[in-house]
Amino acid sequence: MKEAFPEKCQSFKDKILAATEKQDQDALLEAFKDNNQLVKSIYTNQSHLVQKKIENYNDWQETIKNTVKNHKE
Repeated sequence: MKEAFPEKCQSFKDKILAATEKQDQDALLEAFKDNNQLVKSIYTNQSHLVQKKIENYNDWQETIKNTVKNHKE
């Protein structure tokens, strides 16, 4: 979401923070509903971004899998 709509991503964070500080459950719910619609829109209309994230996640998983644990207990 941050790549597709950075300003809306920041706006979402700001709304969440404000609603949390005010303990306004209705505003919090509304912010998450709006965010959910935006995410659905990205998934539907900009699927290449979703695919890119999936590929990045798969690369990350492979890197983690191949990481050698080198710490002392």
